[in-house]
Amino acid sequence: MRKFIRRFLLLFILVVGISTAVIYTTVDINTLQNLNQFQPWSLALALCAIALGMFFDGSRLMHLVRISNERITLYQAVQVIFRQLFSRASDARCDGGRRGAGHVPAPCGRAHGKGGRARHRTHAALDFLSGTLHAADLPAR
Repeated sequence: MRKFIRRFLLLFILVVGISTAVIYTTVDINTLQNLNQFQPWSLALALCAIALGMFFDGSRLMHLVRISNERITLYQAVQVIFRQLFSRASDARCDGGRRGAGHVPAPCGRAHGKGGRARHRTHAALDFLSGTLHAADLPAR
């Protein structure tokens, strides 16, 4: 238990230290004025746009999975999308979505091989949306 508490305190100090450093280096004399100009409706509009995008992307994934004679719910499709976007954003080469797309059917209780068609189309969509086409992805001449 002592080891857990020691590690937890170390993590807490690390998080607080990094947060303090980020806030200290980013706050200036105009920060309060800029925060007062913020409009709450813009945050609501951004959340609505994200929800709409997740709905359409989830619907697309449901259709792609249906091509291989499987069924998933919209909730499962959104889980897969979040998994792919997170793995893509947390990878240095920005192709974590490609590895994450290998697990398209995983949260849905399906075999990994069943996601083949959905994987290939999802790769293309992720590459297009992120604007990252790497030299390794291009065919050799």
